[in-house]
Amino acid sequence: MFNGTDEDSSQQLYLIDANGKTPRQRVLEGFDGGGHPIMSPDMRWVVTDVMRGQLGDSLVLIDMQTRKFRKLVNVPTVNGRTHETGTHPHPSWSPDSKWVIYDSDETDNCQVYLVRVE
Repeated sequence: MFNGTDEDSSQQLYLIDANGKTPRQRVLEGFDGGGHPIMSPDMRWVVTDVMRGQLGDSLVLIDMQTRKFRKLVNVPTVNGRTHETGTHPHPSWSPDSKWVIYDSDETDNCQVYLVRVE
């Protein structure tokens, strides 16, 4: 799973086999965004941070069976999205695929947050 730029310069999420021989496949048609995608351990979900567009600063949950997505949680920023002064949420999964952990500076200090995936 990785994000990359499409022919029209929009950010897209792609799947590719670990061997690198299968052509990349778009996860969602028309989904513009996704900075740090990560697949859940049970392979059911992808969570990624989105920092622009109609979903704003948020974590987005993608159901890999239906290929539908929804906002999981807002992730506002006080200090921006630079590595020097702000944060990137960099979501990660719990081993049981029920929780997502991420970082945010929404209180003006970078802290770790936890959200349940229902």
